[in-house]
Amino acid sequence: MADFSFLGEAVYRASGKAEGAFLSDYGRNRSEGVHRTIDSSPVASKLIELLEVSLNQEFKGTIGALYEELNERTHHEEAWPKSARGFGSALRRLAPSLRTLGYEVEINEKPSNDGYRCRISKVQEPHQSLTTNDHEQYEPTFVQNEKNHEPELEYEEF
Repeated sequence: MADFSFLGEAVYRASGKAEGAFLSDYGRNRSEGVHRTIDSSPVASKLIELLEVSLNQEFKGTIGALYEELNERTHHEEAWPKSARGFGSALRRLAPSLRTLGYEVEINEKPSNDGYRCRISKVQEPHQSLTTNDHEQYEPTFVQNEKNHEPELEYEEF
């Protein structure tokens, strides 16, 4: 990821854009992508609604129980999973996006007697996207060139 950000910043600077503009644009695009993913998923939107009104903003139980609870609360859309198994698959695919929005998603890999157990909770406000202030951690390292005393970029050879 750091190499990608170096390359993106270099391309942006070469095209005359301001320092940090690439990271800002990239962070905004990532954030928009996550929100599009969540907005287009009835599973994610119904899950977030449930967590927001829950006492501890948390669900603990089996994927099947969560599916049944959400199934009772929603009208059946075409994209709504037909089974708890389909719901579990959708939940696993959505987990990275939900984490980006500040939700912790834990799903056991092995089933218990009553099904796959999960815990989903709101842990914080959404992560801030990369901004121009974040570029400082990705700044390239400069070394002094002994011959002409001009800085040159230090890079790794492949």
